[in-house]
Order: sequence, then structure tokens, then C-alpha cells
Amino acid sequence: MRLLHFQHRNEWFVVNEQGQLIRSDMQKESFSDNWKFLGVSFHHWTTGIDTHFHKKVDANELIEGIVWDMDHGTLRQWRGRFCGRIPRIRAAYWENTED
Repeated sequence: MRLLHFQHRNEWFVVNEQGQLIRSDMQKESFSDNWKFLGVSFHHWTTGIDTHFHKKVDANELIEGIVWDMDHGTLRQWRGRFCGRIPRIRAAYWENTED
């Protein structure tokens, strides 16, 4: 199984191959379909996803992206302010696990 790790607002998140999303400090067994990572956009005026998540996406393509997710059926773009700027993915990498 491959897991995508990304840093957003100084917190790390983990996404499995099905797009299920958790914070990195949670148990890996707590992945569920209630919270899914959909992809990223690169401009704050964008009303849709520029780079969609799939298991073959390059982690570097997500860096500097604004996160889009589906949380209990609600489509969201992660907005707000962090250090005076719109929060974006600062780092991302894939990890291969033996599950």
C-alpha cells in the first residue's frame, strides 16, 4: 500500500490510495470514507480542482496547492490565513508500506 503524506499549516496529513484522509497523529486503522482528499488548486480564485488526487499523482505536483476535500459529503476548499498568507501544502511525499 502507498500512503501520501503532506504538510499543511505545520501539521502532517496522510492519504491512502483510496483518497481517505487522516491527520498523521491518528491511527492508520481510522481511515474512513467520511473524509477524502480530492486534490489541489493553485489560485485562490479557482472554483475547482486543478490537480486531482489519484494513486499515481507525483507528490511534487501538490506542493503549493490549496487543498480540496470532501468531509461527510461537504465539498471544501481549505482557506483562511496562516502566517499572513493563504495556507498551502508545503511538503509532500509518498511512502510505500507493507500492508
